[in-house]
Amino acid sequence: MNTWITVGLGDGITADMPSDEIMEACLRVFHAAGKPLDMAVFTRLESEGRLHCEVIAYFSPSAQGLARAFQAQPCEKPM
Repeated sequence: MNTWITVGLGDGITADMPSDEIMEACLRVFHAAGKPLDMAVFTRLESEGRLHCEVIAYFSPSAQGLARAFQAQPCEKPM
């Protein structure tokens, strides 16, 4: 499957905790899967015209199992 997956983590101030949880889980899954080169999770700040930015996590297609654990939803490939 070639679908990217995304989940909002909250604003830049409150996103540290869910971001840390995703990072820890990603490292476990990544190592258990034999460190596949195409498995990744990226985060970025997005504002979309709002006053406060939101931290968004993007899971690569090979990280779908991990993404499901965080109730992430399918999305377009991030640019």
